[in-house]
Amino acid sequence: MTAPRPTAAVPDSLLEIDGLATSFQTPRGALRAVDGVSLRVERGQTVCIAGESGCGKSVTALSVMGLLPQAARVEGAIRFNGVDLLTLPPAQRRALRGRAMAMVFQEPMSALNPVQSIGWQVAEVFAIHGTAGRAEARQKVLALLRRVGIADPERRYDEYPHQMSGGMKQRVMIAMALANGPELLIADEPTTALDVTIQAQVLQLLREAQRELGTGILFVTHDLAVVAGIADRLVVMVAGRVVEQGSVIDVLETPAHPYTIALLAARPRPGLTRRGGDPLPAIPGAVPSPFDRVDGCRYQARCPRVQARCRTDAPALARVTRGAGDGHAAACHFPEGGLA
Repeated sequence: MTAPRPTAAVPDSLLEIDGLATSFQTPRGALRAVDGVSLRVERGQTVCIAGESGCGKSVTALSVMGLLPQAARVEGAIRFNGVDLLTLPPAQRRALRGRAMAMVFQEPMSALNPVQSIGWQVAEVFAIHGTAGRAEARQKVLALLRRVGIADPERRYDEYPHQMSGGMKQRVMIAMALANGPELLIADEPTTALDVTIQAQVLQLLREAQRELGTGILFVTHDLAVVAGIADRLVVMVAGRVVEQGSVIDVLETPAHPYTIALLAARPRPGLTRRGGDPLPAIPGAVPSPFDRVDGCRYQARCPRVQARCRTDAPALARVTRGAGDGHAAACHFPEGGLA
């Protein structure tokens, strides 16, 4: 099935998420994992979503791809090339996945089929979308494996996932995602289980693919070192909400939200140790349960500058004075440097 295309002029934003709210029905009631997230990804741009485990990063990515279980309820708007994905029939949305938009998952061993060869799994992407015949698909797969840095692709083509290292499996996942030249690539913590050398190689692969294809990338991570190396813009999330966003330079060099400041201070670096030397900073308190109703700011229980207003009024994203860009905003009543 042909993927739908907007009839009007192609919009500047490749992906525009507006007021996304994703919840799950559970025996304990509704669990809202994402609560009013809005962000944009332009063509050729990399936008990173960062935050602690459970803040809604991966659920946001899976909401865009339409890969959530049936118990999920997704509200708001997710516009891809001007078309709201949430209004599309399931068949039309499936036609976009793997062709116009693709995803690299966090754990390749779970994402790859253990009983099918690597070559077969990559070739399947062409078969599903009818973009290559069997003979042509094999040649395309071999070219993709070479492109992502897998040596001796003719031999690797017939191997199985258990015969490859973690870094090589992640390269296969990237090859699958890039097979049909997607306009949007979503990468959900693709370097988490890799050592720093392989991590750098994977990031370089993504940058090269972006330059060649003009792909927009939505990159999910908790690693600020990765953010600094790949992002154009950074979105910071806490408990399902965006608390700060802006250019990567503005957010990392002049953070405004107390959580972003604390997150940057907690980075391991020379001189900070658990024993001896200066103590390793940590963010106090615990992440609130998504089942608990929290009036006001979601970060209030852990914030060092909390005031009475923070406990009753939920702050909206507003432009801050810190940073040089107009798009630097924070959801805080009392951000560092003040509101613009």
